[in-house]
Amino acid sequence: MTGRPETVAPLSFQQEELAVGMRRFPEVSAKYDNVYLFQLDGDVDTGALASAIEDVVARHPALRTAIESRAGGDVQRVWPPDELEIAETTADSVTDLADDLVARRHRTEDVFAGGRLFRPGIHSVKGGVALSFTFHHLMSDGWSDPLLWRDFSECYAARVTGSAAALPPLEKTYGEYATEQRARWADIGEAAVPFWRDAIGDCTGEIDWPWPPDASAHPPTVSDWVRFGVGEAGMETLRSVSREARATQFMVLLAATAMAVAAVTGQAGLLLGTDVAGREEPWKRRVVGNFTNTRMTALRLAPEKSLPEAAADVRAAWVAADRYRDAFYDRILHEVGEREVFKVNGPIWGDEVELSLPGVKATPVPAEPGTGSPRDLGVIWRHTGEGFAARIRYRPARVDRAAAEAVRDATLALLDPDPVR
Repeated sequence: MTGRPETVAPLSFQQEELAVGMRRFPEVSAKYDNVYLFQLDGDVDTGALASAIEDVVARHPALRTAIESRAGGDVQRVWPPDELEIAETTADSVTDLADDLVARRHRTEDVFAGGRLFRPGIHSVKGGVALSFTFHHLMSDGWSDPLLWRDFSECYAARVTGSAAALPPLEKTYGEYATEQRARWADIGEAAVPFWRDAIGDCTGEIDWPWPPDASAHPPTVSDWVRFGVGEAGMETLRSVSREARATQFMVLLAATAMAVAAVTGQAGLLLGTDVAGREEPWKRRVVGNFTNTRMTALRLAPEKSLPEAAADVRAAWVAADRYRDAFYDRILHEVGEREVFKVNGPIWGDEVELSLPGVKATPVPAEPGTGSPRDLGVIWRHTGEGFAARIRYRPARVDRAAAEAVRDATLALLDPDPVR
C-alpha cells in the first residue's frame, strides 16, 4: 500500500464546529481524544503489528492528519506515510499503561499546535504485549472505530500470512471530502437555509433549566448521569404508538423525550438534534473520518398533544427535511441565528471494540476518557436487546439534578408504568 504526498486541505464543517467548541471550552477538549487499548495474548508478531499499523495509516490519510492554525484560518495537514511514529513503551501493567495514555491525551493547545491526531503504540507489559490507538474526534467518528478495527485486523492477517489485504479500494480522501463540501455549500445552502428558517421559527435548543442551588460547588463542565430503562410495558407502548403514528420506535422516544422536557421547563417550542452517521454515499462507509451530521427536528408541543400525535409530527419533520440531509446543521444554525440544538441521540453506531487477529486474543482494556461536556443536558438512548435504556447527561454546575430526574420521570410516565431504574 502506498500513501499520497503531504497535502493541505480546509477543515470540514464537522471539524470546524468541533474546533470552535474546543476553543470555547478548552477544559473538556481532552475527552475528544479517545484512547483504545488492547491486551494481546497468544502468538503475537510485533513486527506484523507495526507493519499493519503502517498499512492502515497509508490507506487512510485521516490517520496522518494534524491541524495547523495559519493566517487564513485552521487547515488540516496530511503528512506522508513515511513520517509515521509508533510509540514503544514498557509498563508494569495494562492498568498503569491505560492511566498513562489517558494522562497524555491532547489538550486544546496541543491539537492546534499541530499535534498528531492519531498516535499508535506497541507496548511491553508484564507477561505480554499491549497495543494502543489514541485518536482524536477531529479525524474520526463512531463509524470510523469499528472500520479501523476491521482494516487493521485484515492488514495484520495479511502480514502474518504473506498475502495481500482483502480491502476495498477507497474512492476519495477525507481532505477531498472537506474541499468538496465547502465548494458545494453555496448550492446546498441556497435551498436548505430558507427551509430551516421557516421550519425552526420560534423553536430553540437553548433551554432554561432550573438552576442548581449548589452550582458553585461543582466544576463548570463536569457531567453527571441519571440512568433509567424502559421495561416490557414500555416496549408495548412503544410498539403501539409506533404503529399508530407510522413512526419508528426511536421517533417515539424522541417525541416522548421532547414532551418530558416541555413538561419540566414549560418550553413548548423545541429544536432537537439527533446525530446521524452522514454516510449515505457508499464510498464514505469505507473511509476513516468525521462525517457525523445532526438531523434537526423542530417540534411545537401544545399541552393537549398526545404522544402518537407528537411522534407523527417527528416523522413528518424527518420526511420533510430528508432532502436537505447533506446540509451541515451547524452551518444552518449560523445562518438562521440559532446557537444550538437539544441533543437526543440514539444507538446509531455499534459499541463493539473488537480486533480479530489470527492466533491472538485481543482483550479491550478500559481507558476512561472522562465525562466533561459543554452541553447543559442531553439524552442518549440505546437498545439493550430486550428494551431501551437512557442516560441523561447533565452539568451539575448548570442544571439541578432534580430537573434531570424530573425529565426521567416525565418520560417514563408517557411510556412505562413499571420502569427499570
